[in-house]
Amino acid sequence: MASEKTKMITGKPYLAFEKELVSERQFARDLVFEFNTLGP
Repeated sequence: MASEKTKMITGKPYLAFEKELVSERQFARDLVFEFNTLGP
């Protein structure tokens, strides 16, 4: 069985709230927040 991430990448229906995808989205949010709060 393909992972939800693989299904997402290939354009197939997937479960968006699967553990791996949720953790990757949180990691991306944290990076964006860190970038946006950098000083000059």
